[in-house]
Amino acid sequence: LHPFMPFITEELWQHLTERKEGESIMYAAMPEAGKTDEKLLVDIELAKEIITGVRGVRAAKNIPQKDSLSLVVIASEIPAYREVITKLANLLEITESAEKDSAAASFMVGTTEFNIPLTQNIDVAAEIERLEKELDYLKGFLASVMKKLSNERFVNFDTRLSKYIQTPEMYDAAFWGVMGGVVFQGLGSQFRRLSDKLTEDKRANNESKQSI
Repeated sequence: LHPFMPFITEELWQHLTERKEGESIMYAAMPEAGKTDEKLLVDIELAKEIITGVRGVRAAKNIPQKDSLSLVVIASEIPAYREVITKLANLLEITESAEKDSAAASFMVGTTEFNIPLTQNIDVAAEIERLEKELDYLKGFLASVMKKLSNERFVNFDTRLSKYIQTPEMYDAAFWGVMGGVVFQGLGSQFRRLSDKLTEDKRANNESKQSI
């Protein structure tokens, strides 16, 4: 932030440690980088991923941020910065368990699995409705695929094409030629619509000038 927001940076700098009378960030020397604590960086990244995982479960299950959750670490130790994770993810507790709960929401961070029991935090009726809608969509998608597969012309495209094409290079050329034709046909229809629109605008403009 410094020196773009000097009043804020001065206040923060004064509270980082005890300062002598008259000391100011405005003329203090730039601190030199010291040795990097690799374990600290790894622990912080792990905490960030756990918080992101909890928030992802909230978003997927429509659980408000104000509702506190419990987090269970499966077959592993409780991670560092427990207080930070608890605060930022709004957790009641973080516990360990040797076995996972099949009814709980779960996410992975690295090779560690985390469970979030949802018995008190989820609208069962709304969740059933959401899953039924998703199931109906998948059924419709499956029906469209099966319809295509029942079309003999669609299924036997390779067989019909092989009668006229003898090499892989010829097959590739024919396939991309067909695909290119579909693309250019779509582009052509768009250009025609644009051309018609321009012609109509010009005609309207000329009529407007003649009436004046």
